[in-house]
Amino acid sequence: MDRQNYILYRKFNLILISAANLPNVHTYSKPKMYAKVSFCGDKKTEQRTQVDKDGLLNPAWNYTMNYKIAESGITHSGLQLVIKLYCKRRTLRDRYAGEIHKSVKELFDDAHNKGGSDTLSLPITNGSAETGGRFNNTWSGCASFFWS
Repeated sequence: MDRQNYILYRKFNLILISAANLPNVHTYSKPKMYAKVSFCGDKKTEQRTQVDKDGLLNPAWNYTMNYKIAESGITHSGLQLVIKLYCKRRTLRDRYAGEIHKSVKELFDDAHNKGGSDTLSLPITNGSAETGGRFNNTWSGCASFFWS
């Protein structure tokens, strides 16, 4: 088998657990929060959680997302995991509440000594300012490769 024409991939499983102390961006009714996950903001990689209707400013999803990432995205620091939080609204456009950016290389490097997985609590930002909110997730990256 000639492997010169194949790309190496790793499995990347992300569980979006919860967020805490989100800013109240919907003042007229109870906030219903959800998250969108992508790599470098690319719409082709975007996945979305269900809407949490009960958690208000402390939503809980426990939602699993599965990706495959090219080995080159793990060994170079350019690939960013982007998690954006939104408040669902009925009639108007959903309201942006904040986001998290984390280098995929840093995720894999940090978890290397922890058996290939990690649980993180990351600060939520809105522009360059921290909102005071935290985002909690766990993830695992499979050490075995597969070719495509």
